[in-house]
Amino acid sequence: MLMPLCFGRTDFQHWSNVDGVFKLNESWIFKVGNQARFSESEDFFQHHTDFGLTYTQLADWLDVGVNYRFIRKKDDSDEWQEEHRPHLNFTLKGQVFHIKVNNRIRLEYNDDDDLGDFGTFRNKVTLNPEFEDDRDFLPPLPGEAKSFLYSHNVRPFAAYELFADTETNEISRHRFSSGLSIKFTDLLVSDLYYLFERNLSFANQDDLHVLGLSFKFIF
Repeated sequence: MLMPLCFGRTDFQHWSNVDGVFKLNESWIFKVGNQARFSESEDFFQHHTDFGLTYTQLADWLDVGVNYRFIRKKDDSDEWQEEHRPHLNFTLKGQVFHIKVNNRIRLEYNDDDDLGDFGTFRNKVTLNPEFEDDRDFLPPLPGEAKSFLYSHNVRPFAAYELFADTETNEISRHRFSSGLSIKFTDLLVSDLYYLFERNLSFANQDDLHVLGLSFKFIF
């Protein structure tokens, strides 16, 4: 049974990610990543480690992945708690008006020291132009701005994600995010983004503002 608990220490946080993507062959990709979360006062209160395999050859429009996430986080007493979170992912891939669209459906099992065992359904839609030599992949912008983004390998992106808990069968969280992807080389891409989270569950009803920075290494 879920027990009431509020995780948010502040409405403003900073998230930092370092991820590795390993293309094993034409069909399989191995991904591993670490995320650190800090409060507005720069207090380190949560750490995520996630790794898994993705199969890409079922169809051109579908990727399927199996992952495991381990989380350590501080509770209200500043004691470290653990959460184990295996998850199954189905990513539908398409294109609308020269913009790449991904619709990721995630099924999670949450084994939490404080909250107990429960499941979460997540659905994330991302608009993310790829780094290609085609100016049509950029959204309508003034000429100078479009030229700058193209020449410096910078692309805007936006995403929306909803969460639903299996305990209540109701939507418990909304996330909106947008930012810029910067391609330094074929092996290194960085994202700078802002994320807004609206929580609706009895365990947490605080709004959250996040400034995030991630680095992805591609091998």
